[in-house]
Amino acid sequence: MGDDRFGEKIEITEPLQITEHEVFDVSQHSVRNVFSVLIMALEVLQNRADTACALDAANSLKTSILSYPPNWNSQEISNLLDALDDLYPHIGHYPEAGMIMKVIKALSLRLSDEIWLFEKREEYKHFSKADLENDIRWFFNTTSDASCDAWEVVYGETPPENGYAIHMEIGEDGLRMPHLFFDLIRDLCANARKYTNFPGVIRVVLQQHNDFALIRVEDTGCGIPENEIGKVVNYGYRAKNVLNKPTHGGGMGLTKAYFFTKKMKGHFWIASKIGSGTAIEIQIPSPNLAEPVERG
Repeated sequence: MGDDRFGEKIEITEPLQITEHEVFDVSQHSVRNVFSVLIMALEVLQNRADTACALDAANSLKTSILSYPPNWNSQEISNLLDALDDLYPHIGHYPEAGMIMKVIKALSLRLSDEIWLFEKREEYKHFSKADLENDIRWFFNTTSDASCDAWEVVYGETPPENGYAIHMEIGEDGLRMPHLFFDLIRDLCANARKYTNFPGVIRVVLQQHNDFALIRVEDTGCGIPENEIGKVVNYGYRAKNVLNKPTHGGGMGLTKAYFFTKKMKGHFWIASKIGSGTAIEIQIPSPNLAEPVERG
């Protein structure tokens, strides 16, 4: 798949019109998404087991963390993790218990990481090829498990009838980039999946060049109307052809990706064609990690 499939590659350069509160929302996008999937997994069981304590703890912590300004403490995280640990005896006899608990455990660990790394999100780090591939697999496998087999995922070129083929092209050198771009790759993958019907193909290209890191995610989804391509990075904006499509995320993935790309003095392109799919491409400066990093 190349640019011809998606039409002209358009660089997005317009400054975002975004308030301080909206910047906070965008920054917390990943935490919001983890909570959404975690709560969705708990709700799958709510009519079959005593999940009330875990659901209450998850919703309480979500409210505290996502309020502006945030109002939470480490005890709330401990309460949620304890409630999740106590859940298994109530659901262990159900056939889906093992899978659901696997999802819940993975998400609770990821949630802790997201919260504690929040202050370090703009620090540069080297991510190995294995780091990147394993995280992409973790993301798709966990999300598929949380869907209770509503869709499946394979790794390669040919998608299953009821799911997606994930094709990864990751350079041997990995990537040098800020922590948050590790997370942004997941966001772009999540967007690609949400707006692609199956059988669908999602292609993830991650390449380290001398002075920049390249991130490109392509899909075979519904595409973006040509006159809206420059608008979809705006806070709260959804293209007209997907306004009625239900999603479990905060709807800020592209806003977050664009905001932090520009903040790190990078470049951001979109190529998209209705009925063919969308490609999002990001290039961010990737200096030697011993050098100071200039930010916007």
